[in-house]
Amino acid sequence: MRTHHVPPSGTVTTGFACAMLIGGMIALTGCTKEALEPVNSVEWYKAHDAEREVMLTKCLNNPGQLAETPNCVNAKEAASRLFLGS
Repeated sequence: MRTHHVPPSGTVTTGFACAMLIGGMIALTGCTKEALEPVNSVEWYKAHDAEREVMLTKCLNNPGQLAETPNCVNAKEAASRLFLGS
């Protein structure tokens, strides 16, 4: 005669918690510090020269990772508008 083994409920809960932890870690691997920074608008970058220059330098130094981030896009657009006088 064969009996079925039922794991204690703590084992299931621990397994679920581990799965959630690992899943969360995998999900966060794509996050960068830049992704967690607040996004500044084009108008903000137009009004803040020093911060715009710092952001443009960061963007130019790592275009593969940062070029398409919202802050890089907004800082570049602000610089462009200031250059064109708009």
